[in-house]
Amino acid sequence: MNAVYILWLRQLKRYFRSRARMIGSLGQPTLFLLALGFGLGPSFARAGRGDYVQFLAPGIVTMGILFTAVFSGIEIIWDRQFGFLKETLWPRCRGSRSCSGKRSGEPRSR
Repeated sequence: MNAVYILWLRQLKRYFRSRARMIGSLGQPTLFLLALGFGLGPSFARAGRGDYVQFLAPGIVTMGILFTAVFSGIEIIWDRQFGFLKETLWPRCRGSRSCSGKRSGEPRSR
């Protein structure tokens, strides 16, 4: 369990140290919700289709999950390139523990 905690803590530190990543992960859904949801909402309601924010919210959540998945895959490639992936797959620690530690540390995929 110690390996899972260490990898989880590493992922959270990397997230909070990357200001651009925090702005992107929190600002993108907010921007889409404000600009599209409340900007196009009145014209959508005039067409008689209901609430546009309720229509838009599942797409924004799905887009956030896909955005996180893509960056998680890119991080695995970076870890492999810099040698960290080889160190985490050391024989004393099972691969499932290192995988679960990295995945639980992703703030958007909880």
